[in-house]
Amino acid sequence: MQKFSFIYLPINQRKNRNEDHCFNGNQQGVDMNRNFEFKWNQGSGSSGQDCSTAFRGDNLLSEPETFAIDSYISTLFADERPDDMVTAAPLTKMGVYLDIHNVAELTLFPWGFDNNIGQAPNHDQLQTLARRMSYFTGYRAEQSNQTLGGADGASDDNAYGKLGVAAFTIELGEGGFYSSCNAFDNTIWPDNLPALIYAAKASRQPYIDSSGPTIENLPTLAVEGASGQNITIQGLATDLNFYQNNGTENTQNITAVQAYIGTPPWENGATPVTMSAQDGSFNSKSEAFTGQMPLNGLSSGKHVVWLTATDTSGITGVPSAFFVDVVNPVDLGVLNGTVTESGSNAPIDLAQVNYDGLMVSTNASG
Repeated sequence: MQKFSFIYLPINQRKNRNEDHCFNGNQQGVDMNRNFEFKWNQGSGSSGQDCSTAFRGDNLLSEPETFAIDSYISTLFADERPDDMVTAAPLTKMGVYLDIHNVAELTLFPWGFDNNIGQAPNHDQLQTLARRMSYFTGYRAEQSNQTLGGADGASDDNAYGKLGVAAFTIELGEGGFYSSCNAFDNTIWPDNLPALIYAAKASRQPYIDSSGPTIENLPTLAVEGASGQNITIQGLATDLNFYQNNGTENTQNITAVQAYIGTPPWENGATPVTMSAQDGSFNSKSEAFTGQMPLNGLSSGKHVVWLTATDTSGITGVPSAFFVDVVNPVDLGVLNGTVTESGSNAPIDLAQVNYDGLMVSTNASG
């Protein structure tokens, strides 16, 4: 029986292994992030040599992968900007496009197709959302050509340039071209998950909502409450969650926090319940808030509570939410007592009390 042995030679392979290009070399294929239509072969950072790591392909969208992506995003995002260099997408434009790479620890946004190209028409809004995402990851937020240089035919320029969608390339970090499973589990995933969640929250109107404040410290588990009674809501509204190590994002004081149950705030019929600042006044860039949410007329079962915060510029930020399990009042017992400070036994105001999924807060009497 004939025996075979194989030797694995790791290669920093960023191409698609198309056998028509550089078949006998160790850089086979086309760099798909140089093969998209917008500004293909009209800038810098790509190559016409098929063994180059940045080979752009013989023609734009020549590869089935890039053609499929380009065709698919045109079904997701309406085309709301001409394919020029000066017209901004409308601020109400919906959608966020993310292209995730390894390993430069960057959050990149258009333009990036040439070394010396200027800012995109929606530069300020793109930069704001990039700084929001980079707050969670610590990755440097910057225009795509600032550190890495130009890259014509890239997917983020293509999505923004052709359709006007807010488009970003997230360059992951940790450990070189091939990150370890340990790095992914312990750093890459925990850092990037909240950034991706924020992008999803912002996707309804990213060019507006990303500059507004965020809501934090909401319950992570469903809160139980009885139909016809109130639940206490507490959390933090802040306008400070930006990556600020590459320029400074403007921040404003919080002016209001609103809660909604059943109907999300962006839909007709949503009824706001006003929250209060725990210190008595909304007058700073981070505010702890509290309030009572009535559960009147709600059926038994799980309901969603949405919260939004507004700042002095009049911008309401992305929504945050938690679940409420509404139960029949006859199924609830009564828990009595006073929360006091150890030592002085003085009653504690606004202590949050959790018991078996129920959440309430104390008053001035503890």
